[in-house]
Amino acid sequence: ARKNKNFDFILFLGIIPLMFVLKDLEFTIGGYNLFWKLSFLSILFSLSVLLILNKKYNLLNEKKFDNLMSFTICFFFLIPALGIFLNTYFTNGVVYKQSYFIKQKAINESAKGSKTYIIYIKTKYDDEERLEITKDLYKSDYQNVELTLKKGLIGYYYVNQIEGH
Repeated sequence: ARKNKNFDFILFLGIIPLMFVLKDLEFTIGGYNLFWKLSFLSILFSLSVLLILNKKYNLLNEKKFDNLMSFTICFFFLIPALGIFLNTYFTNGVVYKQSYFIKQKAINESAKGSKTYIIYIKTKYDDEERLEITKDLYKSDYQNVELTLKKGLIGYYYVNQIEGH
């Protein structure tokens, strides 16, 4: 007979790593595109894991819905976090420089009063790709930025440096 097993705790395994790579997501050109592709992949992976585990453990007990949701949430966040990490820290080593027109500048103010300076540029993934910049670059008269990019393991470019141009 298969053992009854509850996997409620596993959802935290996915949420915690995502918190560490959210900043890297913001500096990935097409980062949201990458996130959603990996999230879709995670659902397929989650279903595969559930089918395999169901052969050994009875996941269809009274906590069936909790087990299903825990695995799905775990992998929904864990796989994109892992993908973003791999794309950011494992690159082909080649540095690219590319110039972009600044479509718009904005300031985001937090409830605590701190300010984040933002520009929006057009990329192949998004008409308004958002990048966080320094206050000095925000206040400058530059109409273009030059991005220093590295191509990550998954094929998305990661922004290493932003300069006015």
